[in-house]
Amino acid sequence: MRYTGERGQSTVMYVVSVMASLGTLGLVVDVGYSYYRRHVAQAAAESAALAMASAAAAASPCAITCGTGGVVCLSTPTACPNPVPNPPTTNQHNACLYAQTNGFAVTSGGRQNVTVASGTGTPPTLTGITVPYWATVRIAERIPQTFSAVLGNKQALISARATAAALGGTTSGCIYVLDPTGSGFTFSGTGRRVSSACGIYVESGSSSAILSSGNNTITTTGSAKTWVHGNITYSGSLTITPSAMTGVANPSPADPFATWFASQTAPATTPCSGPNVTLSGSTTQTLSPGVYCSPITLSGNSMVTLTSGIYVLKGGIANSSTGPTSGAHQGVAVDGTAGVMIYMYSGGISGSGTGLILFSPMDTGTWKGISMWQPSSNTSAEALSGTTTQYTDGMIYMPAATLTYSGGTSTTQSTLVVKDVVFSGDTYINNPVAAAGTGSCTSVALVE
Repeated sequence: MRYTGERGQSTVMYVVSVMASLGTLGLVVDVGYSYYRRHVAQAAAESAALAMASAAAAASPCAITCGTGGVVCLSTPTACPNPVPNPPTTNQHNACLYAQTNGFAVTSGGRQNVTVASGTGTPPTLTGITVPYWATVRIAERIPQTFSAVLGNKQALISARATAAALGGTTSGCIYVLDPTGSGFTFSGTGRRVSSACGIYVESGSSSAILSSGNNTITTTGSAKTWVHGNITYSGSLTITPSAMTGVANPSPADPFATWFASQTAPATTPCSGPNVTLSGSTTQTLSPGVYCSPITLSGNSMVTLTSGIYVLKGGIANSSTGPTSGAHQGVAVDGTAGVMIYMYSGGISGSGTGLILFSPMDTGTWKGISMWQPSSNTSAEALSGTTTQYTDGMIYMPAATLTYSGGTSTTQSTLVVKDVVFSGDTYINNPVAAAGTGSCTSVALVE
């Protein structure tokens, strides 16, 4: 029997349960949507920050200066203009346009807000890092709620922040170690010294991205620094001056020269035009440009001299020479001031002797400044060395191979772009090479 006073109770309970269910559903839907928009905003902030720092590097690549070339420094977060000038007239506009393209802009209703801050030195959002230029983009958005508005929660606020920096200072990088894993930068032996007047970039995320045993040193001068994506492992003593920056984002792109090399037509690899070269004793031979399909083999006190031009090597160089018994102690040398570019199509440079492999690049033309190009299809290791008076100049570009290197102590202009590098002796690089197709003196990366 149901009493009159009980009528309608089930209706009330039903309505209450439906309201609770709607509130719970609304919370799930709205939280999920807010989470999604937060990730979208973060991606937009990162692309906008990179765009702003990249525009600054492009405007004044070797010495970024506020107020020059449309580069602005904004000490406090400044809202994007509405509308954003297009084409942009400052690098702030670049950031705002990227944010706008990704769905975030200053709107008349105030639902979205994009602010930009920028400057030189240490970004306010970070500590322990000094850069030639930084840009921080903040994005905020108020999202109208749907079902959970029933519970009085009418809007949710999401926000994102990203900082990008131009790295490298007033000089470009001299050493780029591209291997994303493992020990990319290694010392072989003790008492080794690496000195560079421009940046060193070690892009491995490993805890031993730089690996050293014994007593070794790395020194960068001027505004250059040692940048390490991962960390450093050493036994004995490793002195890095100034201190390395570890845990930093890699340059973007990771290989700043890949696009240029990919756009070039590689030298022809057929037909074979160079002679077979096998020297021993005190033999010397002068070579001309061409395609060498057999290894160049040197032993005893032998030496080859390269005249100006392009050499395509399909068998590499096997060098166990100790160099001539008098005069310049070289295994492979460039004739006087002549310029040479070696295209190491296959094979590598190896040897057990003390004869040196010395290069000097061309001064003009497509291959200006490039001593050796080893394509990514060739993973053969290379060994190059110099002494106090003999050294290797020019760019060594071998992004898929390991280079064992000692560069000599003379005034060298070199840029090393390698998968991994092993320093087997003292190396001194005074300037980056001025190579064809290598433009900016800075690299750009996310640092937050």
